[in-house]
Amino acid sequence: MIEEQAIVLDVLADGRLVVGKARNPACGRCATPCADLNTRHGGNDHLRLEVNASGSFRVGDRLILGMTETGILKAALKLYLLPVLGLLSGASAGHLTAQMSGWSDEGISAAGAVAGLILVIGAVRRNLRNSPPGEAEPVIIRRIP
Repeated sequence: MIEEQAIVLDVLADGRLVVGKARNPACGRCATPCADLNTRHGGNDHLRLEVNASGSFRVGDRLILGMTETGILKAALKLYLLPVLGLLSGASAGHLTAQMSGWSDEGISAAGAVAGLILVIGAVRRNLRNSPPGEAEPVIIRRIP
């Protein structure tokens, strides 16, 4: 299990917690799009996310969050590989449909690619929502005294 320290920033009414993970000192020194995450999410030095909580927590509590390695790998494959495969499959199906019907290849292939991508993204979202805790989102392992 991969573990990270976090701090409780807010306790929501539905029992979920908004937690923040302290930024890595190297974060923000590159020109990638994630570098402006700080300003989009409150302008502090925490990356924020919501986690399910079983128990009572207060703002300021320090926690250990965890995710399984296989959960991270599965989520990465679902979020990156499956949409690409859906895009390519849709484009191939559109291409074959255009060849069999005698229509223009480019438009049908593009429409098939978009349709394949949308279908796979919908399936991935549904699958990630139904994943067991700890596989697709972090879980609280323990409170740090």
